[in-house]
Amino acid sequence: MSTMASSQHHGASLRPLDGKVAVVTGGGRGIGRGVSLRLARDGARVVVATRTAETGEEVAQEIIRQGGEALAVACDVADPEQVGEMVAQSVDWAGTVHILVNNAQSFGGRRRSNPRHTIEDYPEEEWLDILRSGLFGTWYCCRAVFPYMKAQKYGKIINFGSNNGLYGQPLKVGYNTTKEAIRGFTKTVAREWGPHGIRANVVCPALESDAMLDARSRPGSMTADPSVVPLGYFGDPERDGGGLIAFLASEDGDYLSGNTICLEGGWHFMP
Repeated sequence: MSTMASSQHHGASLRPLDGKVAVVTGGGRGIGRGVSLRLARDGARVVVATRTAETGEEVAQEIIRQGGEALAVACDVADPEQVGEMVAQSVDWAGTVHILVNNAQSFGGRRRSNPRHTIEDYPEEEWLDILRSGLFGTWYCCRAVFPYMKAQKYGKIINFGSNNGLYGQPLKVGYNTTKEAIRGFTKTVAREWGPHGIRANVVCPALESDAMLDARSRPGSMTADPSVVPLGYFGDPERDGGGLIAFLASEDGDYLSGNTICLEGGWHFMP
C-alpha cells in the first residue's frame, strides 16, 4: 500500500540533498519522522516506510505541506517480501535509492514497548521479534537496495545502534544484542560494499523520541533524566537526529564509513 504526494520546487537554491532519493524505515513517528522531515528539507525525495500506513501518510503529507516530495509505503521490515515490494515501489516512483536509513525497530513483542527481563528469563518470542525487526530488517533493506546502489556506484546507508547496547544496560539483553549485531553488520557492509561507492555508518542516539518518553514513564525505568547529560538535554529528533543523518547522507559525509557515532550530548563519558 502506498500513497504519493509531491510538490516541485521552482527556482529554489541548491540544497545538500537535491536530486537524492532517501528511504527511511520507521519513518512514521519519533526519530524516523524527524529524519524524514529533515532529509526532505535538505532536498531529498523521501520514502516514508512504516508498519502503520496512517502514520506514514501523515508524515508524507507534512513533507508535502512544507514543499517537499514524499511517498508513504506501508511495510513491516521483518517481512522480506514486504521489504522487496517497498523498495520496488520506491524505485518505480523515484528511479533509484541513494540513501537508506534503517530506523525501524521493535522493542520486543508487538503488544508491548521496552519490555524488561533478566537474561535467564528472557522470552524467546520477544528475543526473536527484536532480532527480526532490527537485525534482519536492516539486512533485508540493505540487500534490497544494494543492486541500485551498486549500479550507480553510490549509496549512503545509516543504521541505528544504541547506547544501551554499547554499555550493556541490564534487563534489555535482546535489544542490546540486536543493536550490537547491527554495528557488526554495518562494519562488514562498509568493507564489502565500499568498493562500489557505498558508505555505511551507525548512529547511537539519545533523542527525545516517543520511545524515550515511553521508557522513562515506566516504573523502575533506567532511562536517565536529561540532567545527567553533560549538555543538559536529550536531542530533538528532527534538529539533532535529522541534522546528523542529513550530514552523513550528504557529500560532506562522503569519507565517513564503518563508524559508530554517539549522538547523545556527551552522555557516554559519564560513569
